[in-house]
Order: sequence, then structure tokens, then C-alpha cells
Amino acid sequence: MKQSKRNVLKHLRELRKLIDTSKDPIETRIAYAMEMAVRWTIEDTDSWEDMLLMGTEVNSCQDIYGSPLYNKCLLSYILDGKNRIMVAKDSSGKIIGRAVLRVLWDKTQKKQVLFMERLYTRGGNRNNLLRDILEGCKQKAQAMGIPLVASASDYKNLKTDKYPETLYSLGGPAPYEYVDALGGIQDNGIYVLKESYLLWSPPTTV
Repeated sequence: MKQSKRNVLKHLRELRKLIDTSKDPIETRIAYAMEMAVRWTIEDTDSWEDMLLMGTEVNSCQDIYGSPLYNKCLLSYILDGKNRIMVAKDSSGKIIGRAVLRVLWDKTQKKQVLFMERLYTRGGNRNNLLRDILEGCKQKAQAMGIPLVASASDYKNLKTDKYPETLYSLGGPAPYEYVDALGGIQDNGIYVLKESYLLWSPPTTV
């Protein structure tokens, strides 16, 4: 079975070489089909193993082998229930893409909001990873029945409306939390996000 799989992948790679960079629709569909054949899986997780490896496997500052100045913030992902991650894993179970999800508070409208942090990838097609992880985040927000918003500093190219309100993190059990949208470490899980983009919102009821 393993040998058969390797042969399939070998032929797919050879086929990829035959496809040039033109925009012909047929070639585009073939390229997409090839991507699907070696595709990742999308998971919504808060398992401690994934939380600890979410920086190591995509090479971010939360790498467990990196500087303790930054990776000390990994504790907040394990201890604080407002944090989860949407991950893409390859066939071996390794994380090749991830975005942190945080449940934050909209004081003005008095409701919870699901906040999507920066996308990190390592391997795979970044645009396709973004598409699939974003879809996973939308499904998570739909299941929770709350708006999905994204970091204003990381998702400007999505061309969507700004979320009208400021978002608040009201604290957490860990002394340090790293927030990409704010560019650094936040003490005790207390911080404010003044700008974000709306990606999905529950339908309004009359």
C-alpha cells in the first residue's frame, strides 16, 4: 500500500511538471485536482499536543525550541479556555497551517465574538490553506452562533467590511499571552483590539 501511494504521488509530481503557469481553465482544474490528491485535513482543536506544537511545526515564535521570552506564552493556549486553533494537518498528522481562534467580548453589543488570528503555514499552497482554514473557522462560528472576525493587520486582502466595535479580552489564568494582532505579549490575558474585519455574522432575525 505504501509503495502504491508513493507511485501515485510520483506520477502526480510528474504531471505537475507538465502544467505551465498559464491561466487556461482546464490546466487550473488539473492543478487543483492534484492539490486535492495530496490534501491536508482541517481540524478544530484544543488538545495540549497541538497547542504546544503549533509554533514548532510552522516555525513561529512559539517554537518550543525557541526563545523562552516568547514561548512562555504557550501556557496561555493550554490554560485559557477562550483559545483554540484551527489547523491543517498533512497525512502524517503534522501541522502545516494554523490560525489561533479567540473568543472575545464586544462590550457595546454585549456579545461574544470569535476572533481569527494570523495564518501561519509551512508547506502546501498558502492560498488553498487559507481558504480551507477560513472555511473551518466559519463553520466554527456558525456552530457557536456568533460573529467571526479577523485581525485587521493580517487580512486586509480579504476585502470585507470592518467590524464596527472594539473587542476585549477580559483576562485569563496565564501571566502572558502572545497576540499577533497586537504584535506582542499581553499581560494576564487583558487587552483590547480596536480594529478587525467581519468575515461572517449570524443572520438577523425580525
